[in-house]
Amino acid sequence: MIGHYEKKGIIPPADRLQTLADCLNIPVYRLFTEKGAENRPETDLSEIDSRSVKKLRDILSLPPDDRNDLYRILNKMVRKNQLEILKFNKDNYSINNRENLYAADNDSKN
Repeated sequence: MIGHYEKKGIIPPADRLQTLADCLNIPVYRLFTEKGAENRPETDLSEIDSRSVKKLRDILSLPPDDRNDLYRILNKMVRKNQLEILKFNKDNYSINNRENLYAADNDSKN
C-alpha cells in the first residue's frame, strides 16, 4: 500500500493515514513531522498574542455543539495544511534525491 502512494506521487486520503501509520509502526503524527521533531519544546503559551487569547475566550463561550463544529473545521484545515507540508517535503526530497543521483552519475563518468 505504501508503494502505491510513493510510486504514483499522490497524497493518501485522510482515512488511510492510520492504516499507513500502523504499517510503519509509528504514530500518525510522525507522518507529518520531521525526525526528532517530537523532542522539540512545546509552544510557549506565555507568548500568545492578545487577539488569539480573545478568540480562544470567544470559542470557549460558544455552546458545546457549536464549539465542536468549529473544532471539526479547524481539524480539517490543520490536516489540509499538514498534507500540503507532507507533499512539499516529499517533492523536495524527490528533487534532492534526483540531484544527488545525477551528481553521483556525473562523478562516476569522470
